[in-house]
Amino acid sequence: GSFSSHPATNPNNRPELDLPTFTVPVRTLDEVLAAQHAERAVGTLKIDVEGMELDVLQGASATLSRWRPLVAVE
Repeated sequence: GSFSSHPATNPNNRPELDLPTFTVPVRTLDEVLAAQHAERAVGTLKIDVEGMELDVLQGASATLSRWRPLVAVE
């Protein structure tokens, strides 16, 4: 199964089921790397995010600019 963060395109969005909703905190790749691996060089990024590739790349703009890694997108 798959799902989407956009309710209109989420195949599991079935309001008639009255399913519970929840909020998931989201951080950009730049934020994660700055907090956990600030000075480690990034040589490769592998991205497999089912249609959200542009969002990931935008959230990694500082990392991409600084390290210019090889990017593999599935």
